[in-house]
Amino acid sequence: MRLLTTIGLCNAHLGLIRRAAAAQTRLIAAERASDVHFLAELALYGKFHLIPESLFFRRYHEQSSSWNRSDDSHQRKYYAPGTKSHYGGHTWRKFAGLARAIWHAPISFAEKTRLSAKLSRMAAWDRQDLGRELISAFQSRK
Repeated sequence: MRLLTTIGLCNAHLGLIRRAAAAQTRLIAAERASDVHFLAELALYGKFHLIPESLFFRRYHEQSSSWNRSDDSHQRKYYAPGTKSHYGGHTWRKFAGLARAIWHAPISFAEKTRLSAKLSRMAAWDRQDLGRELISAFQSRK
């Protein structure tokens, strides 16, 4: 959970990752910031190691997800290319995916319970976004 609250720009998902660990996750999903959610899920499977030498140069360009985070059509092109239907529910998908990750991870029941409680508190903090997404989903079905 600490990763979710402390990470800034997400670069680590572009590094070297064990295939067996990555295969147990949802990978990059069709919601905003799913690269961060992927790393949070991956952290449940083991530690990360940082090489002290810088081997990565981050470029900002118009096709990157970080270019315009508030533009839904731009984000859809990055996270869900080819989708034409309603592209919402990011907060709901985030919490559902993280809850699934916690309960499928190889950690103790006590740890699953502790992390689920923290996730519930995070959802309570995001209750306005969750409510807006619910209303938007109902309105888009009309």
